[in-house]
Amino acid sequence: MHVVLLSITSILEDGKRTESFGQYCVVLSAEGREHALTYTVELKGEGRSVSWQPSDSILTDTRIDVLTVAALTDLVVAFHRGAAVHCPCDVPPLSVGPDTAVIRS
Repeated sequence: MHVVLLSITSILEDGKRTESFGQYCVVLSAEGREHALTYTVELKGEGRSVSWQPSDSILTDTRIDVLTVAALTDLVVAFHRGAAVHCPCDVPPLSVGPDTAVIRS
């Protein structure tokens, strides 16, 4: 399923967003419908924890490639880290090598 990132904005009050924590309203288009999600980003050293609400959103639809969900998550983390994300933009699946196994649970 084709996914387009329409917008991403911080939803935290001034001073609440830090280098290691942020929350964002992410608006997507899929199948001609808009879907609003709240992404929470927590960076811990080299690791990261990223979640979205509602948990049963369009991103759980099995017609959306799990690598597209991963690519969207990477866009949100890049935005959190200060990268410019120009919207609207297509969200193609991440490119992975032939030795990569992808399991959707």
